[in-house]
Amino acid sequence: MADVSLISGTIAEFIDGALIIVILMIIYYIVRLFIVPPPSKEERAAKQKELDERRAKFGEWVGTKFKERKHKAQKEQRKGDVSVVKDNIKDALEGMEDVHSLLNKAMKKSDLEKAKKELNKVKDVLRHAVHNLRLLRRKHEGDDRKVMEKVIGEIQRIEKELIDDVEDQIPPDVDSIHSKYVSDVKISIDNIIKLRGSLGGVWNELEDFHVKFGEKGTP
Repeated sequence: MADVSLISGTIAEFIDGALIIVILMIIYYIVRLFIVPPPSKEERAAKQKELDERRAKFGEWVGTKFKERKHKAQKEQRKGDVSVVKDNIKDALEGMEDVHSLLNKAMKKSDLEKAKKELNKVKDVLRHAVHNLRLLRRKHEGDDRKVMEKVIGEIQRIEKELIDDVEDQIPPDVDSIHSKYVSDVKISIDNIIKLRGSLGGVWNELEDFHVKFGEKGTP
């Protein structure tokens, strides 16, 4: 029973102590309420101005970050678009090399037909390049757009000359006299070499354009 009384007394003392602390805190806040004056109109205005400035700075920071991310995403997209066109040009360059090889080594009419089929593939690839460039052109303005228009014009010129100066000049058959065939096919071979060089120039223009987006390659 003595232990119970002792515990009861300790609990009562603890509760009394807690009540005293609570009462003191209430008195402190009541006194503070009457002694400490409320903020003046000027102080409230200054505080509001500070909050407004913080909100404005935060909004500006968010806007800057959004623009940076948007610009980065657009840059990556355009880099990918240029890569597609460069792949087209690379395929066309390789195809033109194959045409040159087929014409140079042709032994029979079927070899000339293979060269013409390969030439048709080259023309198709160049048309794909023009299509992709037109899509890319929509995303650019000013000097960049002019570069796209210039490259489109050059590729279209090359395609036309492939028809007029290479395809239409291929002899109908391989002459049994080799020297005669060499003479017959010389125009087509000379022109395919010249036009391949021109297309290499287009590659270089696209390469210079591509460097803006942080990537470089080789044809």
